[in-house]
Amino acid sequence: MLGTAAHPDTLRHRIDEAASKLGILQHNDGRWSWFSGMPGNDYMTIMIAEQLVHLNQLIGAGQSTHLPVLTASITNAETMLRQAMPVIDKCISDEAKTMRKKEAEERQRTKGRVKSLPYIPYEMVNHALYVRAMAGGVESDSLKSDIDYLMSKIIDRPDQLTIYGKAILANVLDKRGEKQYAREFLESIRQYSVKTPMMGVYFDTSKAHSSWYDYKLPTVSMALEAFHKIAPSDTAMLIGM
Repeated sequence: MLGTAAHPDTLRHRIDEAASKLGILQHNDGRWSWFSGMPGNDYMTIMIAEQLVHLNQLIGAGQSTHLPVLTASITNAETMLRQAMPVIDKCISDEAKTMRKKEAEERQRTKGRVKSLPYIPYEMVNHALYVRAMAGGVESDSLKSDIDYLMSKIIDRPDQLTIYGKAILANVLDKRGEKQYAREFLESIRQYSVKTPMMGVYFDTSKAHSSWYDYKLPTVSMALEAFHKIAPSDTAMLIGM
C-alpha cells in the first residue's frame, strides 16, 4: 500500500489532480474562492498563497535532483502564486492606508497629542507580509513604503502579537535584514515556552491560539520554521518542539 502511494506515477497523478482543483478555484483576478461558483475571497487567497510559499521553501530548491516528479507541480504553484501577488499586495496597502487615515484623524482630534495608533495591523495582514517577503519579486516604491510603515507599527507593539504572529513576523524581519528585531521576537517566543520531560517544549498560554481542528500545531510549526531559519543552533527549542 505504502509502496503504491509513493510510486512516482501515483504521486505525480495525485499532485497534478490537487493542483488542477486548486487552479479551478482561482479566479482571473488571482483570488481563490472557498468553493466552485463562489466569489474570490481575500482570506482564502492569503491562506493558499502562504501554503504555496511553504511548498516552494520545502521542496522547491531540491525538486530538480531529489523530487523530479514535482517539477511540473512546482511550476504550476509558482504560476498561481504570481497571479495571487496583486491581491496580497493590495491587502498590505489597504491596511497601511486605513491605519494612516485613522492615525491622521486621531492626531487631528487630539490636536497632535496622539502621534501613533495604539494597535497593530490585524493578524491576516501579517500572513500577507509573510507571503510578500518569502515570495520575493519586484516591489513598487509605494508598496515598500506601506510595508515599512506596517512593520514599524509591529516593532513598536510586539506585546499585541500572538505567538504565531511573532514567529511569522520574525521570518519577515529576518528576510528584510532586520536581524536584531528577528532575534528579539524569537527570544520572546522562547520565554513563552514551557518544557517538561514528558511533553517537551510547548506553549501553555492564550497567546498561542488553539482550535478544535488543529489545536496549536500551526503555532508550533511556524515557531519551528523561525528557529530553524534564524537560530539553527538552538537545538533545545528545535528538538524540544
